[in-house]
Amino acid sequence: MASAVAQIGAVGVLVCNTAVPPSAANRHLTGTVSHRDWTQAFRRMLSVNLLGVTNLMWAVANHLIEQHVPGAIVNNGSRGAFRGEPKYPAHAAIKAGLHAQGQSLAVALARHRASVTSITPGFVATRRQLAKLARDEGVSLGAPNPFDRMGSRPLSPGSRQGRSWISTVCVTTVGAEVLIMKSA
Repeated sequence: MASAVAQIGAVGVLVCNTAVPPSAANRHLTGTVSHRDWTQAFRRMLSVNLLGVTNLMWAVANHLIEQHVPGAIVNNGSRGAFRGEPKYPAHAAIKAGLHAQGQSLAVALARHRASVTSITPGFVATRRQLAKLARDEGVSLGAPNPFDRMGSRPLSPGSRQGRSWISTVCVTTVGAEVLIMKSA
């Protein structure tokens, strides 16, 4: 946190997007993997997708409180938290935990003029998903998304796609990809 503050000044916004996505390497469908592999998938995703993010939320929340400034924390969740993920139950459970953590922190930070929001954008078309989108299953991935649209995101944190960023710093901690923006 100190290095981010040193680079950009007061931190006003934290946007968290965790970095252990479901993949063939960590698939753990009940009845198809050993207990060891099941536990390993949960531990890896838990350490990154929940503990890594909550550690960053704690750091930013305390920074905002100490500086007596308003701010915002935004967590990128998953629709799997609400509909389940049979092939990746750890992903679904941990994203549900992230939403619950965000709600709890939102209540605690409200009196400090800081907000916490958890978003659930649905399927996002990224480079990592290109092969999946090219197959027949790609058509069905966008179906549950609002207005039958598939999201896309900038290919780099500082790129301008629809809005301009004031200042950005990428921080990697316990594998969690985090973008910290300087507030105006």
